[in-house]
Amino acid sequence: MKREILFRGKCVSDSKYAGQWVEGGYVPPYEDSETKEALIVVFYGENSTSTYHVIPETVGQYTGLIDKNGKRIFEGDIVLMENVYRYGACRGVVKWDNDGYWYTDYKGDYDQRIHGAWGFVIGNIHDNPELLKGGEE
Repeated sequence: MKREILFRGKCVSDSKYAGQWVEGGYVPPYEDSETKEALIVVFYGENSTSTYHVIPETVGQYTGLIDKNGKRIFEGDIVLMENVYRYGACRGVVKWDNDGYWYTDYKGDYDQRIHGAWGFVIGNIHDNPELLKGGEE
């Protein structure tokens, strides 16, 4: 099975696409760069690409999973998971564990490996941090 390597980032405020999210390949910021901007490169075909300057802190990797609505799940997304063991419905931030799996962190109390299609992406930590207040449905 071929895994799709994809990243998402939010365009910098002084660009034509300010505030918009783009998906593509990731180029981290150069250490000696004054702007410290990262790049997302979108490939349209053999010889066609577009490059977008993005805020490095907003860059998240695609998990390879989709939610119940068919939406791609990225690192940093806030996911509403239903019927989680002992907790009912919970909201959590999608994170990477260095042991080799994606999980959702529920207010630091409980972690759940994500398996796609168990819940819904309801936002992300950059645009919707208020969704984490309260943490439960």
